[in-house]
Amino acid sequence: MTWAATATGSRNRVVQRFGGGATVTIRRHHTLVNRSTGDAVSKLALDGAVTAGDSTLSLKKQHLVGDLPIGITFKLAGDATTYTTTNAVKAESSALADVTFSPVAAANAATEIPVLLQTEYADYSFLASSKRFRREEVDGSTVQTGDRQIALSALAEPVAIDDQDQVIFNGKLYEVVGVDLHTHGSTNTGTTLHVRGV
Repeated sequence: MTWAATATGSRNRVVQRFGGGATVTIRRHHTLVNRSTGDAVSKLALDGAVTAGDSTLSLKKQHLVGDLPIGITFKLAGDATTYTTTNAVKAESSALADVTFSPVAAANAATEIPVLLQTEYADYSFLASSKRFRREEVDGSTVQTGDRQIALSALAEPVAIDDQDQVIFNGKLYEVVGVDLHTHGSTNTGTTLHVRGV
């Protein structure tokens, strides 16, 4: 399940401050797999040539499905540069079309050359506030002992928060159980995550 929310993220970087809270990291894994075998995919092929200075490319892999999020790093065969995706793309027809990246391509690259993903996930770090649920709110089912609420401010760019995302707080890994979006009219004013330790 995906909840529409607002956030902006760049891998391993705090992007906005509010309220002087603790650092909270939202971790998003890419979900690229081979539809036929179910195996995770980390090696793809360039779908169309890239020219030095380009900042967009397309990728392909037979039976490819899944999502490539912002912040995943990759390398092109024969190029030592590490690039980072700057948009999120869903695989369609076994391809990832119009993936934007930074920095711009250092050299020309021919179609079909291998492209290797360097990371399995991207981290988006924020200063947020966090608290445990009150004792009377813990029912052992919907809210369990140890569950936390983490409040994020309204941030600049839209990024959907997914129940497959993970949260790191004080060095501990949590799963996202629920998301509460706060709005004033049509304006997003913040997001509260319900998280549970894994």
